[in-house]
Amino acid sequence: MIVDDERDIVDVMRMSLKRAGFRVDAFYEPLEALHQFRSGKYDLAVIDVKMPVMDGITLYRQMKMIDPQLKICFMTALSEAGIIREKISEMPRVCIAKKPISTAELILLLRAELDSMNQDADNIDLYPSSNHTPHES
Repeated sequence: MIVDDERDIVDVMRMSLKRAGFRVDAFYEPLEALHQFRSGKYDLAVIDVKMPVMDGITLYRQMKMIDPQLKICFMTALSEAGIIREKISEMPRVCIAKKPISTAELILLLRAELDSMNQDADNIDLYPSSNHTPHES
């Protein structure tokens, strides 16, 4: 699952991750992403920190209440990384992709995060639907 209010970023990430073999659900609106979210549906969510209506940290906390096994990778500007670590002190390890990030670097980061689950990232159901278009509210 990708959640970011910047449409260009979402579209590029979705296309690049699909080419790399991931199945992708992408959302421009955090409330729509939360509405579609179900326990066990996703192994990993890539969430932007700064979004209107609901920030990424709040979205993360709501999703973790639904599915405690969900892995999260936050997307953020370099200056926000320390703030994220402070706000999410309950996480022993925090995956943070600092913008700007190349798609190749993002793919490596996501595979490493999935590998930390002791699973093969090439065979994992990272994102459930392969022909999914981003949702709009």
